Amino acid sequence: MFRAERRLEPRPQKVLVVDDYADLRSMWRVWLSMWGFDVREASDGQIATEVAVSQRPRLVLMDFSMPVMDGLSAVQCLRADPRTANTTVIGVTAHGRTNPAVIEFGAVCDVLLEKPIEPEELLGHLRRALKSGPPN
Repeated sequence: MFRAERRLEPRPQKVLVVDDYADLRSMWRVWLSMWGFDVREASDGQIATEVAVSQRPRLVLMDFSMPVMDGLSAVQCLRADPRTANTTVIGVTAHGRTNPAVIEFGAVCDVLLEKPIEPEELLGHLRRALKSGPPN
């Protein structure tokens, strides 16, 4: 089990969680909320690009494989739009790292993680990504 940690910031940083599995989004929402983040959700890449433009999250946790628009296409859209081009993106996949499309996905993300992800691992990557990436 992991230790709950809370951020003590006056304005929590927005994180957009994108995954087609509602249970996984819910689990990540719980973790991120416990850590003090302001969490938004999207069930596919198309909704994610719309939410990213309107809500301007500091970081996007993006699944690779989804219906409507996959994670690769969504991140490419985010990178092409000047309003979201510098948004930090942590890509997540259950397809391993040898699939050519996953390799391309990893190249457009700031970080690529493989499922399953332990809470401590996710929190560590979030902290490093938010320290190194430009603010929105």
